[in-house]
Amino acid sequence: MSRHRFAASLLTLSLLAAACGGDGPAGAPTTVPAAPGATDAPTTTATAVPESSAPSPSGGGTAVLTVGNRSWEFDNAECYFGEEAIGDPGAEFVLTAISDGVQLYVSVDSFGHSVDVFDIEDFENPSVSWRADDVSASFAGTAPVFVRIEGKRVTAEGSFLDDTADGFDTVPGTLVATCP
Repeated sequence: MSRHRFAASLLTLSLLAAACGGDGPAGAPTTVPAAPGATDAPTTTATAVPESSAPSPSGGGTAVLTVGNRSWEFDNAECYFGEEAIGDPGAEFVLTAISDGVQLYVSVDSFGHSVDVFDIEDFENPSVSWRADDVSASFAGTAPVFVRIEGKRVTAEGSFLDDTADGFDTVPGTLVATCP
């Protein structure tokens, strides 16, 4: 199992545990950093959501990720804003959703922006494992993924690396999501 998928799975479990007893995010607007090395990407601002209007940790958001000619649809997206809600220093935003044995995981944190979709039923021999982040972009020589958050709407685009294949060939992909 790759370290990245394992870490995402652990974070998802801790987010689910935190959702059972957390109070929700609060705070002032925060600036989401552009991925390191990006020069032409717009700066994205994510507003931390007051407790009274915090996204429901029970899901209910939607997401569609398209990588090349494949698409995955999720109708149970959960969104978390800010370090307090996510439980990770430097974390700005996390979106996670699971459908048909596949997990979507979107993150904006001190490491940059990332979008992953991976098989959660067979970690040892995954049928799906696509990622777009600063690390995969540097290996492939492509631009990093950019996550944009505008209210409850989340979009992203980037070059996705297939972790089930040999080599560093990438495929363009897009994400369109709505937080609950």
